[in-house]
Parts: sequence; structure tokens; C-alpha cells
Amino acid sequence: GDYNPLHLDFVFARRLLYGRPIAHGMHAVLWALDSWLINKKEKIALREIKIDFFAPIPVLESVRSEILKDDRNNQVKIKIDVNGIKAVIIKVFFSSGDFPVHDGSNIFNQRHSTRGECKSIPVNSLNDIEGTVDLYLSRPKFKRMFPSLDLFSSPIQISELMAITRIVGMECPG
Repeated sequence: GDYNPLHLDFVFARRLLYGRPIAHGMHAVLWALDSWLINKKEKIALREIKIDFFAPIPVLESVRSEILKDDRNNQVKIKIDVNGIKAVIIKVFFSSGDFPVHDGSNIFNQRHSTRGECKSIPVNSLNDIEGTVDLYLSRPKFKRMFPSLDLFSSPIQISELMAITRIVGMECPG
């Protein structure tokens, strides 16, 4: 998980750039994909995803997603607004229909990572860093938060997206 206080701690976040906690960017992306899949009702495999973040999404603010480009060519473009301001643009290239899906057993049976401190890594040493990140997905929690995404997407692909947010939020913040 990404336990960066920027997302969770109202007092701590008050002293940071945005002055209050902001939503996890990947949470907003998963929510937008879930909203799109409510009407699609078809299994998809993500082939490519491009995400541009333009503005933060403060916690407890209202957001709205809008499909800007339909999925006739196995691609979709989704915009997320917060209070009428463009916050995120998501471009997704996907495959439709039945496809072999990893059962996700190894990612559902692992213990969740414990909360640790956010690392502070100097920019000039980023090129020398390498490592691995365990995949994890709490299936009951995920089903509750993103029911359409749970039904129509691959759990392994979702756990990979969530690992990225853990890297950006905890291992290499920013």
C-alpha cells in the first residue's frame, strides 16, 4: 500500500504543497475505469495505459468522469474533473472478450505489506536503484470499491498498477 501521509494525514498534509490530503492518483484511475466498465460489461485486458495528471484531487472533493473517446477501436479516453477543473486524462488501449486470466491466487494469499516510512531518495541516485515489489490485492476490499473492474479485468494487471503506486508513493515519492 501507499501510506504516504500526503494522502492520509490531514495535519501533516496541511504543511505540504496542496495544503490538505490528496487522493491517490491510481485510486482515481481505477475509479474512472470502473465507471466506464459499468456500462461496457465486457471482459478487457489492458494493453497500454497512459495517464496524465494535471491537478490534484483533494480528499473529500466531488469528482466527475467523462468518456471523451469511445471504445470502437479498442481504446478509450477518460477525463476526470474535480470541481470543473481537468485533473486527469486516461488513455487506455485494451483487448475485449474472453482471454486467459491469471487466477490471482499468489497475489490474494500474500500478507499485505506493513506500513513503513516513506523513503527520501536524492534525485541524483535514482539511476542506481533497482529491486522488486511484491504484488498484493485485497480481493474483498477491491470488489467492494471497484465492482465492475473486479468483474471485467485481470486481477494480476490491477495488482501491477497498484504496485506502481506503492513505488511512487513509498519507495520513490514524487
